[in-house]
Amino acid sequence: MAKVEAILEEIKGLTLLEASDLVKKMEEAFGVSAAAAAPMMVAGPGERRRAGQRKRRRSSPSFSPKSAPTRLT
Repeated sequence: MAKVEAILEEIKGLTLLEASDLVKKMEEAFGVSAAAAAPMMVAGPGERRRAGQRKRRRSSPSFSPKSAPTRLT
C-alpha cells in the first residue's frame, strides 16, 4: 500500500493540465476510456409520485408534432 499512497500523493501535486495528460496516456497505454460506464437511470413519472412528490402541471398546453399545423408549399 505504500506504493499506492506514494503514487496518490504524486498525483495530488499535478496541475489540471498534467492530470489530463496523464489520463490520456493511461487510456492509450491500457486501451481503456475514462468515460462513465453507464448513464444514470432516471425515475419515471410513476416513481416520482410514489416517492411523495406532486406531479407538476404545465401552464401552457403541450406541443406535439401531430398537433402542429402542416404547411403546404
